[in-house]
Amino acid sequence: MEDFSIKMNRTLAADRRFTEINLVNDQVWEFNGSSGEPPALAVQTTYGLRCRGMKIFPRFTLLGTTLTDPRTFFRAGRIEKRLTNYLLVTCSPFPAVDVELEYWVPSSQSICGRVGIINSGSDSLSLNCDWAVLLQPQGKGEAMTNAEMGISTVLKGATEDLSPVFFLTGGPQPSTKAYPALSLEMTLAPGAERHVSWSLASLDSQEASFTLARQNTALQWDNELVKHEMEAKRKIFHFHSDNSMLDDLLYESQVKALQCLIQGPAPVKRGMILSNRKPDAPLGTYKYSPKNNLANLPSTVYELWQMSRILLPAEPEIFKDIIMGYIDLQQADGAIPWAIKPNGTASKALNPPLLAGIVRDVNVYSQDKAWLEQVYAPLLDAFKRWFKGDTSWPVWNHLLQTGLDNAPLYSIWNKTDQGVDLRFIDSPALNAMLYHECQALLQISQTLEKGEELAWLQSKAEEIKGHVLACWDEQKAAFYYRDAQTGQCLPASQLYRTVSNGSVKPKLDCKGERRLVVSCIKAEGISGIADITLQGKNSSGSTSEAFHFSPGQFHEGIARFTSSCLFASLEKVVITGLQKGDEITISLAGFDDEDISLMLPLWAGLLSTEQAGRMVSQTLLPRYLSKFGLAALPIDRYPDHLHTSLPFWNATLTEGLLNYGLRENAAEVFQAFLAGSTNQWQTNGKINDAIRTDDGRGVGNQDNVNGLVVLLPFLRTLGIERVFPKEIIFNGLNDYLTPFTVQYGRAEVQMNRDCTTISTVNGSKIEIIEAGMQKSILP
Repeated sequence: MEDFSIKMNRTLAADRRFTEINLVNDQVWEFNGSSGEPPALAVQTTYGLRCRGMKIFPRFTLLGTTLTDPRTFFRAGRIEKRLTNYLLVTCSPFPAVDVELEYWVPSSQSICGRVGIINSGSDSLSLNCDWAVLLQPQGKGEAMTNAEMGISTVLKGATEDLSPVFFLTGGPQPSTKAYPALSLEMTLAPGAERHVSWSLASLDSQEASFTLARQNTALQWDNELVKHEMEAKRKIFHFHSDNSMLDDLLYESQVKALQCLIQGPAPVKRGMILSNRKPDAPLGTYKYSPKNNLANLPSTVYELWQMSRILLPAEPEIFKDIIMGYIDLQQADGAIPWAIKPNGTASKALNPPLLAGIVRDVNVYSQDKAWLEQVYAPLLDAFKRWFKGDTSWPVWNHLLQTGLDNAPLYSIWNKTDQGVDLRFIDSPALNAMLYHECQALLQISQTLEKGEELAWLQSKAEEIKGHVLACWDEQKAAFYYRDAQTGQCLPASQLYRTVSNGSVKPKLDCKGERRLVVSCIKAEGISGIADITLQGKNSSGSTSEAFHFSPGQFHEGIARFTSSCLFASLEKVVITGLQKGDEITISLAGFDDEDISLMLPLWAGLLSTEQAGRMVSQTLLPRYLSKFGLAALPIDRYPDHLHTSLPFWNATLTEGLLNYGLRENAAEVFQAFLAGSTNQWQTNGKINDAIRTDDGRGVGNQDNVNGLVVLLPFLRTLGIERVFPKEIIFNGLNDYLTPFTVQYGRAEVQMNRDCTTISTVNGSKIEIIEAGMQKSILP
């Protein structure tokens, strides 16, 4: 790795594959190359916000000069090796003083280190190496101080319910310098080296912490590292190209994804995905109560989909277990809810229909017919549940269900958003997911020879396809939203505005039967309630609807309601509760807003080859593609908007392009997306879940699963269609990306434009020089 890696953050966490993760006291660490106070080669945590900061770092003194900041070192250093729970850093604080620093998190409540110091010069030298430990406790805790425990000198402290103890081998002495530290003095002859180890354990008592810390310094590091490195070689793709920053990002995405895999509580111990795993939130949004064995599902099905594109084919077994966790939530009516509330009841909103597709993809690598049999009926019931709701056709029920909460049609975050209620929107994206899910169920049923369901699934697939294609605009080569009841896609327009209470009879013509959006805009700093009643007419006669605005419904000073009734005319408006500076607007709901989700039928395979080509050339590329990926909104339609590129939508649409054989377009899209992700990674070592399309800067959440770079679409763009333990399926040569070398398991694949070369561990080589599908059998 290059020296830039030292400037980046690296998360270190206990790995479920090698130890049991503590679900109530997991502690996650972060290596930081030079930022913070003091700047140092430090590992740090907040114990899940149970302290304001815990920081461990080395300090070197030679001939009266003390150095801590790596920017002042003779060689600042670099990351040489990185695993989920391990890091190797090298540096040279002084000429002829070479240092290896190793960090390892062997369990949820401890971290260990090894230090190797080598005199690479021709003269003997005397050096002091201190390990400083800074604790900023919460409440009545205690900062780290030196203490004698048994015959050992240690550092100890306290914060909330934790009593951390730091243990250093080699007979250290308390340091008298600025920070609490343990110091080792060493004299090294030319070529000599000295190795010591340390451990910090943070349990609920000093005695328990001391015992664990001391035990950890006797751990067999080398044996454990061999196991860890073998696992990484077998299950992580290693990329090498002329862009080392991109190579590093692709590797780090896999590492972070693995860190976010945990096992749930006993007795079932289901596999789970955390939305993130950081020092401030070691288990992301996961909440577990040992008293009643209640827990929430800590990630969304969108994150599960993205994880499947990062960790397949390496981890099919954990995905089988994770999917069973979703099925465990299934209700009697077949619903797999978006969430289980704290009181144990299920949300009305359903999980987006993506599970069957993920199951089909997992089974490509697991080939487990018994598991398919186990999950098929629950998945079929979950699919059927979408067609048993309160509406004549499936609709979203919650903003987060959509996977795109900033779409102007239904978003509530900006004042310019319409905020139309999702229950009244016929969404091509939802319908595309349903079609894709139906196709996956068809394939699973064929695999299991479930002939009794085939006819129904085939009929439902045709019905969904017809419904989606009814939203296709042939001239614009794009899909559009519709009113779920009327099927209309008309523009929005304001009908009426007032700042006064009272009763008025505006007698407004709606130009047909239309749905209304009523918005209440509150003056800054003013709270209160308002009531609005609309009276009008439609084809059934007179109609009326009342809306009650309460303080909790306002966001950024505005709240909106969508009428469930249709209005042909607005005859009377009655308003009470407005205060000075408040405003009421009544508008015709428009359904012609656009966003990236309208492209999802491409991913679902709903278009003819000709339609797909025109949609890509007329709409997707010219209107959405930026130099940093596909924007969430068409750039020409919303020129004043802060446009962002989102990983899920770039990944799905890249897959769609590949499925239609549009690999050159897929390369164009994914290269742009990677440019944005790499730019942000280079800037601060963080992976954001949104990238600005104007300058490539990251916005939104950092280091969440939904921000990680997916691999399977990237591999397919390179020309690697599928990877199995004993064979690789190629689809042509690497025609559209720069040369890459991909190492995975027993094979190393060099991918150039004119030739693909496969090298195996036994020294054999296979060359591919022809286009088209090719299968390479690995010896």
